[in-house]
Amino acid sequence: MKYNIEELSKYAVEHTTNECARHFGITYQAMAQLLHRYKLRHKVEQVNNYQRNTRLHWVWRAMKQRCENPKNKRYLSYGGRGITVCDDWKGVYGFLNFCKWSQENGYSEGLSLDRIDNDSGYSPENCRWVKAEAQANNKRTNVLVTYKGISLTLKQWSNKLGVPYTTLQSRHYKGYSDIEVIEGKLTLSSRRKI
Repeated sequence: MKYNIEELSKYAVEHTTNECARHFGITYQAMAQLLHRYKLRHKVEQVNNYQRNTRLHWVWRAMKQRCENPKNKRYLSYGGRGITVCDDWKGVYGFLNFCKWSQENGYSEGLSLDRIDNDSGYSPENCRWVKAEAQANNKRTNVLVTYKGISLTLKQWSNKLGVPYTTLQSRHYKGYSDIEVIEGKLTLSSRRKI
């Protein structure tokens, strides 16, 4: 399809680079070069790139990379085990939707994006903004210890009891029961096993 720059300029305002390339019958790379060479604004630039250097944009990009890019060093722990990003947070309006959700759900600079259920993907229903400590307590590698009906991570027990974390961790890895991890004594039956 033949085109002129004015026609391309009008079309690009409403369409992404990919859509422009298909419409005008050229490759994505050739279209990207044209748009760049003539400094033509297109839909993706207008929607997603206006906050490119903000922390929120970095969080959004990193979330997508972990889930969608097999070359990302953290892909195996996310996309590789089925963690996905919801459709609302992808595509041309993905960042705007993510940004709006974040602002409505307590985002501030000191908080981290956390999934409530670690086996489910990133979506408005499964995400929240929390302090780093809360996120650390929600890792799937955490060791939970139940004592007197209360289940907490080793770090939470350490803070609650005033016992060094390394002491509780050592007891756990030596095979102590949950009660022994907290109380610090081996029961007679446990001594026989060791």
